[in-house]
Amino acid sequence: MPKEAVGVFSILILMATGILASGGSHHWAYSGEDDPAHWYNFYDLCSGNKQSPIDIVPSTAKPQNFLPIHLGNYDTIGKSLTLINNGHTVLLSLPKNYADYRMPFVRDGGLTNQFVFAQVHFHWGAEGVRGSEHTVNNKHYAAELHFVHFNKKYGSLGNATSHPDGLAVLGVFVETSKEDNPAFDPITSVLDHVVHEGHEWELNETLSLRDLLPESLSKFYRYMGSLTTPGCQEIVVWTVFADPITASESQLAEFRQLLSEDGELLVNNYRPPQPLMGRTVHVRSSSTKMAASLVAFLLPIVAVLAL
Repeated sequence: MPKEAVGVFSILILMATGILASGGSHHWAYSGEDDPAHWYNFYDLCSGNKQSPIDIVPSTAKPQNFLPIHLGNYDTIGKSLTLINNGHTVLLSLPKNYADYRMPFVRDGGLTNQFVFAQVHFHWGAEGVRGSEHTVNNKHYAAELHFVHFNKKYGSLGNATSHPDGLAVLGVFVETSKEDNPAFDPITSVLDHVVHEGHEWELNETLSLRDLLPESLSKFYRYMGSLTTPGCQEIVVWTVFADPITASESQLAEFRQLLSEDGELLVNNYRPPQPLMGRTVHVRSSSTKMAASLVAFLLPIVAVLAL
């Protein structure tokens, strides 16, 4: 049944993932006096050395021979997800008491452990030329999805947020297209039910999380960073896929009708790129793996020829 008020379960998810401020209670926003440039005044970690998002520069990314990233249960969502407007974004969460053996998760791809799905949320702009949090060579995409997961070894989302490897987030760029993306239809068709902060609504149809990811996951960027909202905890292993997904302008326009906690249009809800501060950005691609395999194949031959 659809619900009009955010329950305790939803609030705990939002707080633990940083979508609601967990380091204090000061109001924060994406514009005005409480915009991202001023977050550090009330949330000290927002001025840290491992902040997110960042500008990704492919030419300086260090190739890394990661295994392909593995998605578990991303195609087997048996119940409808719940859509929530929390005043800063709109997000999708699993039904309460979802069976553990069916929980979506990610592993491999350079991740040190298995990470369990918590929620996916969205960032978008007032127009299609901006909206993503991460940029590539200073280019913004129209929107960006963040799939938030917690490290299974810590047992729960709340416990994971206390550790530097507590979360793994998959970032997916969205670029505009002339045609609708059917994967967004179950979401955009019910956004009018969550226009106001605190409203939530169960999707009318099931949605496969895999449909919201790029067809090819072979190339991605990896770096250590933070939550992109206060309190900006530096606990995130970031995976940003190189290939975007698409959405039409009419689909993106549905997101732009939502209202923030201040009653204003909820648009441009993205934090600008933060300084890299000496961090290394790795890149994984099929060509990287092929090159490594070729080297491994040729080395014995070269050794024999040298005899």
